[in-house]
Amino acid sequence: MAAVNIKQISTGHMINYIFGTVMNMNHGLNEITVSGSIVIFRAKGAYNMAGIKEYEQAFVKLVTPLMGKPWGIVNLYPEFETGGPEVIERIVSQYRWCVKNGCQYIGFHRTNVLHDYFAKQTTDCLDLKGVEIFESEEEVMSWMSSKLK
Repeated sequence: MAAVNIKQISTGHMINYIFGTVMNMNHGLNEITVSGSIVIFRAKGAYNMAGIKEYEQAFVKLVTPLMGKPWGIVNLYPEFETGGPEVIERIVSQYRWCVKNGCQYIGFHRTNVLHDYFAKQTTDCLDLKGVEIFESEEEVMSWMSSKLK
């Protein structure tokens, strides 16, 4: 299934399509797109706190139209190298905000066991309708699409 990007932000050395600026992250690169009611994160590299905080304001603006409706997050991790405990704590905080604002499902495309650990550490304490980890992008996108029909 091909995703149709209705809005996209990219941080790091890529263009931020919402604001038309380049955002340089100290560590980690994140492309964020929205397809219908699915927010798609394509994380690349290893993250530190500066990198994880940098996209927060742009993310809020991107998902504001989804608030009040069920939506979900798909994390695509083929190039993600994770982050330390402080990064995990910050992502849990970000996910809590998402849940408060309508996010009901989080799915992960993992390529190694560190991704499994990261997914569990960031979602185990959340009150979500569903969290799943898959070994392919197609599987996670299909699962998320079926949940948000």
